[in-house]
Amino acid sequence: MLEVWSQKHWCRHKDLKSLIGHLQHACKVVLQGRSFLHRMMNLLCALCCHDHPIRLNQDFFLDLAWWQEFFQSWDGCSFLQYPQWAPLPDFEVSSDASGALGYGAVFQGHWFSGAWLPAQISASIEFKELFPIVVAAYL
Repeated sequence: MLEVWSQKHWCRHKDLKSLIGHLQHACKVVLQGRSFLHRMMNLLCALCCHDHPIRLNQDFFLDLAWWQEFFQSWDGCSFLQYPQWAPLPDFEVSSDASGALGYGAVFQGHWFSGAWLPAQISASIEFKELFPIVVAAYL
């Protein structure tokens, strides 16, 4: 099915929903796969009329390529974390970042926050999400 989709340039709304549904079902055991569905879902939300054909963009094909590569190398096993298998962590840190405003984190009643420096404003959201985690680890 993924090979057929890799050859398409356009699709119908219901066909894309079907593909996403199959991949969401796979995400029950392939937890990391959820990250590679969001841009596909964004294609569904981009159109106001379900009758119009959907042009498959580069982001769609990058995510589809991840799924293809994953299924070619996956051995069918997935290891999920269960408290019986591994101890729960001693502590948890919660953090968040805003693309335009700043960042912050909370740990056992202590917290910090900050605004982005001018040089950081244009950084990727991945950098911005990781930044408070690194600061929290340092602190």
